[in-house]
Amino acid sequence: MWIACSGKSRALKVEAAVSGMGLAYVPECYARQWLASGQLTRLLGDWEVSSQGIALYFPQNRHMPVALRLFIDTIKATLRVQN
Repeated sequence: MWIACSGKSRALKVEAAVSGMGLAYVPECYARQWLASGQLTRLLGDWEVSSQGIALYFPQNRHMPVALRLFIDTIKATLRVQN
């Protein structure tokens, strides 16, 4: 029997795979803990989809709020550490 589970919750997909419900196609950072513990096994290890990265769009013609500047800096620093 084949059941397809689709949706935006990557954590839910990982939990389902850990519970033995099937495969989960998620970015490695969501499954790293379970890969390290051996609860999940990487399939097709030589095959990877190249990331297109992320994009943030905001109007350039206005003053940038401090909260937005801090958010952008935090995202950039987080991605730098992960890579």
